[in-house]
Amino acid sequence: MIYFLGIGGIGMSALAQWCKQQGLAIAGYDRARTAITEGLEAQGINISYQDDSDTIPEEFIAEHPGRLVVYTPAIPRENRIRITLEQLGVPFLKRSEMLGMVTEPYLQWPWQVRTAKLPLVP
Repeated sequence: MIYFLGIGGIGMSALAQWCKQQGLAIAGYDRARTAITEGLEAQGINISYQDDSDTIPEEFIAEHPGRLVVYTPAIPRENRIRITLEQLGVPFLKRSEMLGMVTEPYLQWPWQVRTAKLPLVP
């Protein structure tokens, strides 16, 4: 399961949707309900709008491998959900790190296409 802190941002919401499409369990927090978060909720993603550790899904609190928090630096260190997840020892990744992991398999693709044996045009 991946918990997104700041799930309502355009980059975070795109990552959350991609992860959901890959079959991963997703939940998250954002401080405001928006059209983006409502769209995520319509896809079955559980989102909390309260900075309250009691809103973290129970299945995420239970210790098991595969738990991950993806966060945006816009979430302050004082955020109670963040503090609780850190205390639980859940691994944290910045949004940019997660994006790098997601896109890594595709980094070679454009290079391979450009270097393929194509007819040369003078």
